[in-house]
Amino acid sequence: MKADPEIQQQQIEKLEKIAGLTTQEAKDLILQGIERKLAEDIGQSLGCGAHITKIKRMGIGPFKLEQAIELDAIHESHLRSPAL
Repeated sequence: MKADPEIQQQQIEKLEKIAGLTTQEAKDLILQGIERKLAEDIGQSLGCGAHITKIKRMGIGPFKLEQAIELDAIHESHLRSPAL
């Protein structure tokens, strides 16, 4: 399966504009979609169906998995105040 570079660029630009993502963050999200589609295509070729049950994000942009904290460890005081 080969992705169309023009379509990928359009998707990247939409994610940057709508979601405020960086180019690398947008590319990371698109790659996850390609991985899911690849699994689906392989299953279809085998005639049995397939899907990904787990994808582990190792990082996004400058942030790495080692820097992550559990949601339960986040205290309300860590959250940003809503914009006025």
